[in-house]
Amino acid sequence: MSAIIIKFKPGQPRRISVEGVHGPICNKLTEPFEALLGKVIVRSPTAEAAMVEIPLDQTQSITE
Repeated sequence: MSAIIIKFKPGQPRRISVEGVHGPICNKLTEPFEALLGKVIVRSPTAEAAMVEIPLDQTQSITE
């Protein structure tokens, strides 16, 4: 499993970035910090934010 990194960039506007996860998990990780910092003005999702992780333990059978 890779590391999850949450970066805070001080200044105005404040910025939070997340590395190491894909999909809507990013928003869930930053929600507590956003609540403490104040109103979110802009979200800038990356290509990774649109990705969905597929568990590797799923199997699919093909019948002919």
